[in-house]
Amino acid sequence: MSKKLLVLLTIFFLFPIISIAQNDICGTPDNPLTQKTKDLINQSKMMQVELCVNIRFHILQNSSGDSAVPDSHINLILNDLNLAFNQHQIFFNNVGINHIQNDTYYNIDDNGDDEGVTEFNGLISLNDNDPNAINLYIVNDAESFGGRAQRPGNSTVIASSSVLSTTNAHEIGHNFGLLHTHSTASGAENIERSGPNANCNQAGDGFCSTPADPNLLNQIVDPPVYKVDTSCNYTAAETRNGLPYDPDTSNFMSYSRRYCRDSFTQEQGDFMNVMIQTESVLQQTVSSICTIPEIVGSDFICIGSNYTYTLQNPPSTYNWSISNNMDIVSLTSSSITVKAKYSTSQGNGFITATYNNGAEATKEVYVGKPYANLPQAENICTNQFPMNHYELPASEGAESYRLVSSSPNLTIGGMSEVTYQNAPALIDFLSTSAGTYLVELFTTNDCGTSRAAMYVTSERCGGPGDPGGFSISPNPASNEITIKSNNEKSKNTYETQSLILAPSTQLAKLYDFNGAFVKDIELDPYGTTKLDVSNLKEGMYLLKIQVREEEETYKIIVRR
Repeated sequence: MSKKLLVLLTIFFLFPIISIAQNDICGTPDNPLTQKTKDLINQSKMMQVELCVNIRFHILQNSSGDSAVPDSHINLILNDLNLAFNQHQIFFNNVGINHIQNDTYYNIDDNGDDEGVTEFNGLISLNDNDPNAINLYIVNDAESFGGRAQRPGNSTVIASSSVLSTTNAHEIGHNFGLLHTHSTASGAENIERSGPNANCNQAGDGFCSTPADPNLLNQIVDPPVYKVDTSCNYTAAETRNGLPYDPDTSNFMSYSRRYCRDSFTQEQGDFMNVMIQTESVLQQTVSSICTIPEIVGSDFICIGSNYTYTLQNPPSTYNWSISNNMDIVSLTSSSITVKAKYSTSQGNGFITATYNNGAEATKEVYVGKPYANLPQAENICTNQFPMNHYELPASEGAESYRLVSSSPNLTIGGMSEVTYQNAPALIDFLSTSAGTYLVELFTTNDCGTSRAAMYVTSERCGGPGDPGGFSISPNPASNEITIKSNNEKSKNTYETQSLILAPSTQLAKLYDFNGAFVKDIELDPYGTTKLDVSNLKEGMYLLKIQVREEEETYKIIVRR
């Protein structure tokens, strides 16, 4: 069965649409792409694992005891971060809330450029900084930005006005190494994604999965103005090299409206996952104690039985849902009992718990006996070496596969039956005699066994090692082929045909691979026959000769 996945809906928290202000701008600078970053982008798809990342929240207070945000905001922030990152196998574990009473940093007054980060650096350098966690500092106000992060690094500062928004995911995306989608630190990104003008893996943010972005916020005017309307549509008519921009207004790393941003691309997610594994400052934040909600229970639901599933580490409120091939038997505060809907139910299903913030925990199950998928094999050649290959495809719901041949004249890799734990699997059929043979597939899971069958036809195809009446060489050939009789059996062939054919010759027929007749050939039943193929088109041909009660078929290949 597939490993359980925590599937997440892209339903994000709502907050009022406000006019753009200076503190909606990100203060994290974009640095040029390093070779290490480029290499990680190229390698990241092969290295993704499930990661639990510690996060510590630091809430700034002034000397009067006023907090930048109430503690109740922390669970909302944590839920939103998990909603954004879980689908990329990144989970956050809250290791605590720290209150910092400091009038200097309660409001940060930095100008946001690369040099003027004195107060930002001062705040994240306090003794409260946890080297084994992502440190998210929440200040009352930051005049020049809504958020600023180390890239890569373990510290982020968020203004209270931005803390219940996608700014959190944006800035922690910077912690995990991502650039803005409109970055020009490594050069402007072209629109093209292929061809000689494509530079998406060298310029911009380095990802070809994110469309070229001209910057969705016009920062030339004061105050800045979005190039995205309230329906999240890009409204500017900007071009590059004569081609129009079509940016992704939903990407977390863009300067789109905050409520429009709801996703990372898979490539961005893979990259962040690998950065956490390989960047030393991020490696220290990885934990093994995430309390991730998980549905626990059987992988299979068999006909006629009830099955109970429990939600471990449940959130405060959630709702159950199931696939339409099951029925709910009963519900409790933390579990659900289900059964197969019909006596004939068969196929994949799911059980889902949906939390109040839109996230989901899903348990994938299989209902009923497995399918048995055994597509018809093509005809094979007798005594063919190497053996005749056949790919056994996966059967839905199967945990094991048993393939059985009914005849000793047809074996599966030399055996009458073979068992496989996984599919697809490469099967080697070997036939010692021409004929048609029954092959059966039995697939099994916890609910029982299913069967499928096919008939495999073996025919003599000629070539080296074939014990038929004739041997053919060279094969493939370009100009001429020699057809040589195999004495004893060839004599029998002549005797069988003697009432029809002249004593010194035997008639064979040549067909192209589509079965169209090409020509008759007179064979010497005791010696050799030369066949001119110089005027034949390249390809495969079939030479058919009657031997006693059997028709022998030889494959001939013409190649130049």
